[in-house]
Amino acid sequence: MKQLIGCLLLVLLTTAWGGTKEEEDAEAQRDTQELFLRIKAMQAEKERRAKTLPYPDATQDIPLPQGPEWISDWRRDEQNRFAGYLDGPEIDTLLVPFQVQANGIDTANRSLMTASLAQALSGSLKIADPYLVARALGDGERRLDPQNVLRLATQLGAKRIVWCWVGHKNDDRLHLYFQVQTREGAGAFKEATNLPGTLIDNLQFSNELPPINVFRQHLPKIVETLGFRYATPPTVPPGPLAAELPVGIAALAEASPGAASDALYLQLLGSLVPADAPRLRELLYERSLLIAWQLPADQPATRRLLARAYQGLHMRPAALAALRPEPTVAGSAAPTTAVDSPNAEDRALVASLNGNLPAIEQALTEIPLSPQRVMAEIEATDIRFAYDRDRARHAQARQAFLATLPADWRPFVARRFADADPVKLHRFDNYATLLVLGQTFPEAGAGIEQQRLGWQVTGRSEAADLDLALGAYFSPALAGVDRRRCCDSSQWRLDRLDVLDFLVQSGVANVIYKAQRMAVTQALPRETLDYINAVDALFGTHPAIMRVRAIAENDLAKRAAGQVRQSMLNKAELSAERARYWENNTAHVPYDRPSHVTRLYYVADPHGRNKPDPLGLATAHATLVNARFDSAPLVATFHLTKDVTERDRLLQEMAGRFVGDSTVVLLKTGLLLAQGNRRAAMDILAAELLSKPESDDFYVRLGDLLLGERRYREAADVFASLPALTDGSANSLAIGNYAYRAGSRFYQRGETDLAIPFFRIAAAQNNGSQAEMISRARLALLDEAYLPALAALFESVQRYSQPRDIADYLSLLYLVGQSAAADNGFQSLATRVSAPDVWRAALVGNQRRGLDERGLIEWSKPFGRSQGPQVQRLAAEFLAMALVTDRVPSPEASQAIDRLLQLQSSHRSDLSFVVEGLAALKRKDFPAAREALSQTDEAQAGAGPRPARTILAYYAIAAMKSGQQAETEQFVAAIPEEQQDLDYWLAKSVVAALSGKAEAVANFRQAVNHLNEKQLRLLGAEYQLADVAQMLADLTGDNEFRKLALEVARFNQKTHPWEGWSYAWEAALTDNRARRAVALVKAVYLDRQSEMLSRLPPKEIEAALRSTRKTPPFRPDKKPGGTV
Repeated sequence: MKQLIGCLLLVLLTTAWGGTKEEEDAEAQRDTQELFLRIKAMQAEKERRAKTLPYPDATQDIPLPQGPEWISDWRRDEQNRFAGYLDGPEIDTLLVPFQVQANGIDTANRSLMTASLAQALSGSLKIADPYLVARALGDGERRLDPQNVLRLATQLGAKRIVWCWVGHKNDDRLHLYFQVQTREGAGAFKEATNLPGTLIDNLQFSNELPPINVFRQHLPKIVETLGFRYATPPTVPPGPLAAELPVGIAALAEASPGAASDALYLQLLGSLVPADAPRLRELLYERSLLIAWQLPADQPATRRLLARAYQGLHMRPAALAALRPEPTVAGSAAPTTAVDSPNAEDRALVASLNGNLPAIEQALTEIPLSPQRVMAEIEATDIRFAYDRDRARHAQARQAFLATLPADWRPFVARRFADADPVKLHRFDNYATLLVLGQTFPEAGAGIEQQRLGWQVTGRSEAADLDLALGAYFSPALAGVDRRRCCDSSQWRLDRLDVLDFLVQSGVANVIYKAQRMAVTQALPRETLDYINAVDALFGTHPAIMRVRAIAENDLAKRAAGQVRQSMLNKAELSAERARYWENNTAHVPYDRPSHVTRLYYVADPHGRNKPDPLGLATAHATLVNARFDSAPLVATFHLTKDVTERDRLLQEMAGRFVGDSTVVLLKTGLLLAQGNRRAAMDILAAELLSKPESDDFYVRLGDLLLGERRYREAADVFASLPALTDGSANSLAIGNYAYRAGSRFYQRGETDLAIPFFRIAAAQNNGSQAEMISRARLALLDEAYLPALAALFESVQRYSQPRDIADYLSLLYLVGQSAAADNGFQSLATRVSAPDVWRAALVGNQRRGLDERGLIEWSKPFGRSQGPQVQRLAAEFLAMALVTDRVPSPEASQAIDRLLQLQSSHRSDLSFVVEGLAALKRKDFPAAREALSQTDEAQAGAGPRPARTILAYYAIAAMKSGQQAETEQFVAAIPEEQQDLDYWLAKSVVAALSGKAEAVANFRQAVNHLNEKQLRLLGAEYQLADVAQMLADLTGDNEFRKLALEVARFNQKTHPWEGWSYAWEAALTDNRARRAVALVKAVYLDRQSEMLSRLPPKEIEAALRSTRKTPPFRPDKKPGGTV
């Protein structure tokens, strides 16, 4: 709300300020007053609603869009199918599923509360099955449409409706609210206002005692308070626990050995549910928990069933408590966990709950082939991938394990294994799923084998036909089960509807996985849309499919231009909004309890920086309590905990958790680094590397620390010691990405010889990844083999369309004389790719053409007229960059920037101040430079004018030379450690150099060491380093800075051979005549307007120009040498 107010006020106040007439000012003032009144009324209404029961959902208190396009046919059709399925025996009470009020209770706990309350009321009331009611009204939805509830109650002939809400107010108390609505006469239910309600808000829950357990403890009193009779749930005989897998999934629909086996099989199905059907996974675990609660509590099998159900429902502390053995001797204390149990299943469960990879891998080898073994294998695979520990031998072991399973189970277990792999490149079809569906539910019509024969005869088979064939099995009536009334002791037993749900939703999840693989992993938007359109009739308004459609439409829009682009972007945004709208009402949000959303718990302050959410630490910690192997909540809790002692205690509490992962060790080293104990941190990492760990985390962290100390050779040795680089244990994609990232660390620092071995490894993977393609391009560039470099860059641009790669590709075209092709490419992309990187290629092209200041200004004008504000800003940034890169702008140049941005004469842009300030600095008018550069950053309250971060070094020169040495030194010294990047070290070098301090050169080298090719800057980082070094050499007479400028220019020639300034710097600064001659030819070829070249005799420049006309200095046909 505060952000909304701020934005609205900013618009109105800016409009008023810009006016010139008294009438406009008065009108703006009236608008502002009206706005304040509206805001005040909105706030008052919000406060009133927050006190009105039922409380609004704190995360969904926004107006809902209206219109047919906001209705999901997918969800509506499912609700209609289950509403029709509920028709049958008359009921007298419709129990509405618990809805969210205030901050939410998560879906599974709400659903279990509904089922538990239904069972407690069923002794005296005729109640519809709560799970079928939920499906008819919208399973998992936070708030339900009251009209749908009234219609369903009327349809079922109910005499009363029991409305239920539950939430919390960050006070660890359940806030329960109930209303009972009775039908008046024989007519339909009507919406009632001012129904009396019952509030119960004194039930305390905690991370260890989840809401559902508190609710069940107090359920007799709750039912009594509502005026009904409580029915005590019976204890049912468990029967024998299944020790083997059934011959197939279809066998689960037949009679089972007993209640315990039913619970076990429901958990087996729940563990096999793909990740894209999360609500079904919860539902199956919920039903298993309802059975386990009715089993004899003193039996070990019951404890394990309870623990696994709690685990599947994200209630880790409750699962550990369920596994805690009872005392064996009267009065003796029970062990705190089952970690030392002689039972392998107990140990596997505890290991899974704690994310202890070595322990679960050991335990599962002792579990014979059984449902428990399958679940343990799945959990171990999940943990292994989460910790980046999965290797080729594990994939082989999974294949061997699959071979031991009955044939019908293999495709479903293999599918679930694949869900753990974060590289979503697996391929599945729905043939196996449809085969089992046809065998189990022949009432649906012709099976998939018969349909395939028909497709072959007619020759009409499409790839999407298998997916569309799922539609024949959507009706719950195919299950033929009669659990429409609730709730006897067998109500929660596994039945044919559970099997039907599992098979159908597994098939739907395969459709979602395929669409996501094509759109996200493979980056094939056109092919994705073709596929989604082919299955649109059945799946088009599924929220996940609509979300993928939005991704593909957005990616495709980026390749269009002008009005077509905007129209496509609008269409993509509508698809995204529809997906968000459909998903939000079923979403689990961070403030829900139990919390299991893994995200960073930060909010943005008004200046766009991140700051901790006041409730962030509590939420992060609540999530950490329930996390098994996802370390994101641990990382969030650690960073939100500011006290060093508390951070250390937190890490100590993780003993036995996340074992096999690198997170705890990396956080410990981070803590030591924050305390200034760099040596101890490096010693810990070096000790970890002695065991040759397979994950790359420790190698990367220690390598980066060595890079920070400029110990490049040692860093390269650490990166190269990763076992997977030589033993082939990791997959090709992981090896290639690691090698590319390692090589890039050296490449961007100018240590190209150390980068080459890593790029060779990445290029050798030949896997079509971006890492492989860019590694090939960089090897070719280092070898001056420009055609192979162009080919590799072209592949990457075609496949991945990354702005930096586009810029390099176009720049290389300019370099080798293909300016017309590069111009066409840029004109095509300038209005389609909203990134400043691409405009760096335009700088290369315009310098290559020899445009002077007037020519650059004229060239930029068309982009400022009708291309939209985003392109206009990018064009202005380009012009500012072009006017100051190896140029001295005229006094009028800065005005051209503001004209391009179409600013009023009384307004000035940050870019115009940059150009004005750098022009003054080149003229050695230091006070004017300081004044202009100090106005390039957003002013903060009480802070006064500030320089933009990326020109801090230029500002430091101007300020120091203006007599503000002490102020400048204090300003730079006050920069916090986490922000000490290239600009900090470069400014620190300036301060030291102009103060005559010896550490100036060392600080400059640290600036070079902080080069980051991913950082977006107005000026090229390498150019800025060389430019500042040369200024310091001129101002101090220190020849070391001349050498540093020359050093930066030379390595930039290797990594960015199309940038003319680096050859101009060498031509002007080198003492080697032969090298100067070569550099001068290349410099005038790329930029004959170079300001740096004015330091050389005009005759030499003219001779170089004549040479370029005869023989271009960059040969595109050079054969690859030893580097490639």
